[in-house]
Amino acid sequence: MNRIDAIRPTVLDLHKSVLDAVRRDYERDHGAVRDANFLTALIDEPQLGWLQPLTSLVAQLDEALDDEDVVRRRALVSELRALIAPDTGAAVFQRRYAGILEYSPDALIAHVRAMRALRA
Repeated sequence: MNRIDAIRPTVLDLHKSVLDAVRRDYERDHGAVRDANFLTALIDEPQLGWLQPLTSLVAQLDEALDDEDVVRRRALVSELRALIAPDTGAAVFQRRYAGILEYSPDALIAHVRAMRALRA
């Protein structure tokens, strides 16, 4: 098992927890939406664009499962670690992410697990 295999489940859980928290916020403002409609909103609506860096890295993580390039895999892990380091004074993603961690216990727990896996 390579390192990507080991961290993938925790990163996927983090991604899901963040999306769940964002969806709760979105539905509070727009009413209940079907899964397909929320997916469309994630893709099309500018106010949800801040999630793109995490979603993109999750996709790259999946692509790296069979990648033999150790340097690329290490860079991906470093990029993930830097991205999910919450910082209220940093880029849009980190500020919004830090806010999610403040009010979503599920996202906070998933964050801690992902950071542990990324540091292992």
